[in-house]
Amino acid sequence: MQGVKDLAYKFLKGEMLDYSTYSALQSVEKDPKLKKILGELAATEWKHAGIWGGICGVERSRVRVSRTHILLMLFLRRLLGPTFTVRLLELNEGRGAGDYASALKLLGQNSRFGRQLKQVLDDELHHEKVLGDLLEQNETQLQYIKSIVFGLNDGLVEILAIVVGLAAIASSGTIVAIAGAIAGISGMLSMAGGAYLSAKSENLVKGATSTTPAKEAYFTGFYYFIGALLSILPFAFGLSGYVGIGVAVLVVSLAIVIVSFIISVITGVSPKRRMAEMLAISLGAAFATVAFSTFARIYWHVSI
Repeated sequence: MQGVKDLAYKFLKGEMLDYSTYSALQSVEKDPKLKKILGELAATEWKHAGIWGGICGVERSRVRVSRTHILLMLFLRRLLGPTFTVRLLELNEGRGAGDYASALKLLGQNSRFGRQLKQVLDDELHHEKVLGDLLEQNETQLQYIKSIVFGLNDGLVEILAIVVGLAAIASSGTIVAIAGAIAGISGMLSMAGGAYLSAKSENLVKGATSTTPAKEAYFTGFYYFIGALLSILPFAFGLSGYVGIGVAVLVVSLAIVIVSFIISVITGVSPKRRMAEMLAISLGAAFATVAFSTFARIYWHVSI
């Protein structure tokens, strides 16, 4: 019995966190349809919390939830818009349904607790479907977010390798900043052109779509350059040599962690796995270019 109460308390905390999150998002949402859906989801989570609170003997209103989690969700809502937030909520509902399904499989449906689990699981699966349907209706916005994030990601990874390699042989940070800006502009135009042609080809294959090649090209190219700027900024502010390299690597690493999280939400890949892969690729490329440039400076006396 104690094991059942412990499990019910765990579910109670999760439902109260979801209830508080939906309520906070509803309070700032301006779209009437999404606002209504968030209100309905919050009401259902409140009901679920009452079920688990009754089993474990804890009043749901007395459960403390993470304020940091709620503030993060509100920040992401403001930064990336409602469509990304809905995608994040959909993934959360999927994980919740998975937890309930695992518990139901373990305990069976014949007990009172098992019947409660089945009822809540059905609700969670319905929530996931509602959010999934909403995403399909806003597929255009999600595609533009993908263009922004992947452009930003490429700018971070590619330009970091270039500027840190140059910094190892450059006599000043200004040279690195100028060269990095040139590479960033070149990459921006190349990425924008590639995104435009790719989107146009996809439209021809699939027929008319709600996205436009010009917008996808703009978002990809512009945010590629934003990513490039993060690598360039330490040198533009006067840093040079290995100090500039260290600061650039730190700034870009932090940005990659954030971008990798966003990509993992969009694609459904594990955030830890995505972060590890992107950090390994970007830092590995940076280390390789610094090593080669240092070798060239010492043994071939190359400097600029």
